[in-house]
Amino acid sequence: MRPLIAAALFVTLAVGCGPPSRDNAVETTARKICKRAEECDTLDRDYGSYGECRAEWEDNFYDGWSEAACGDGQIDPKQLDECHTQIETYDCDSNGWQAVGILLGSCSANQVCSN
Repeated sequence: MRPLIAAALFVTLAVGCGPPSRDNAVETTARKICKRAEECDTLDRDYGSYGECRAEWEDNFYDGWSEAACGDGQIDPKQLDECHTQIETYDCDSNGWQAVGILLGSCSANQVCSN
């Protein structure tokens, strides 16, 4: 029984180690942006609700990270992690300009997608 459990665990870990899917990358990144907006007390002012924020940012990333450039298997996990780190740590007092720079820089398709 233990060899079967070990084999199943190995397969699960091996499958999870590849590049994230485009859908997962878009959804995760949108969640992180909206969470940061909540932390910075700008969510209600800028989006109205968490759901509206998520929908807007998912649309933005689906548009910006095209299927051709950023499809499944084309997301660079290290660059995506860097994008997420930048989102999670931007200065709430920057009036949004730092966030714009992050989205145009470390979260851009040129950085995140390994076209």
